[in-house]
Amino acid sequence: MREKLKKRLVDKQEYVETKGVQGIGYSFAIASGSAGAVCLLNSLYFLMNGLRPEGNDAFCLIVSAVFGFLSAAAISLSIYIFNLGRKMPPIAPITPQNAKQLPEIETLVRASNLPPSHQQAELLRATSQGSETPPEELLRATLKDTNG
Repeated sequence: MREKLKKRLVDKQEYVETKGVQGIGYSFAIASGSAGAVCLLNSLYFLMNGLRPEGNDAFCLIVSAVFGFLSAAAISLSIYIFNLGRKMPPIAPITPQNAKQLPEIETLVRASNLPPSHQQAELLRATSQGSETPPEELLRATLKDTNG
């Protein structure tokens, strides 16, 4: 049984990308498994026709073997891709409700009592770094240039 893993918090773009890849993988696994099932049915059909006394024995048995191989390959691929999707680490998007769960090293703080126009000059400081961080290692908030 799978142990309960703690979900890693990621930004919304990474969350959507990861879930998209996982969804595409599951879809491909379902399509591959379905193709494997169809090949298996065809293999059984040609095997039954090859075993009948009035059938074309050699041709039907060869086609049955080919469909059997394709069936095994498609179903194996389906299982492999499905297991890859299950092994992806659990993630959750960062929301205001769970943002407090982020480690301090990943959190930047700024004094909130300053108006937004004065915050431009204020440097962002990691909470775990404290006030001894050299100014050249701190991040500075910038406005996007609207002039192009």
